[in-house]
Amino acid sequence: MGILCYGINKYLFGSPATGVLMLFKKWFFPFLFICCIFLSIAIYMRVSDYGITEPRYLVISSAIWLFFVSIYFILSKRKDLRYAFVSLIAFLFVMFFSPINLFEQSAKSQASRLSSLINSHQLGTESTKELSEEGRYEVTQLLKYFDERNRIHDVLNLSPVFSELSFGEYTHAE
Repeated sequence: MGILCYGINKYLFGSPATGVLMLFKKWFFPFLFICCIFLSIAIYMRVSDYGITEPRYLVISSAIWLFFVSIYFILSKRKDLRYAFVSLIAFLFVMFFSPINLFEQSAKSQASRLSSLINSHQLGTESTKELSEEGRYEVTQLLKYFDERNRIHDVLNLSPVFSELSFGEYTHAE
């Protein structure tokens, strides 16, 4: 919304800018940059605890895009808004159609979380440790995550516990 307001103020009003408008044009992107730093810290804290999911991937990508756009507008003399929209299209293309798309990255991240839980509790081995209530909840939520995305087969080779299970023609439970 802020970039849209910036564009409206820059291109639609032909009259000379007032004091408030000049302040907005001058300080919008430096303040946006500072907000991107705080957003990045918040994202890091959440992702480090729970891994990447599709919504978090979208937020991470949006933060990266805002970061680069704000740097461009801070450093550039030209300040062309077309750059922002072209870069947004490029980011959307990468998010949905590249090998690092949001669906694959979130599945890999959640599989990694599940694998680390399995390894830390040595599930499927003779020296299996008892899972705490929180651990059982996390494993359940991770399996639910894969089930909701019809990717339960992605977890089969994570542990002997899962590979011994027969999912057969398993489909998502509605």
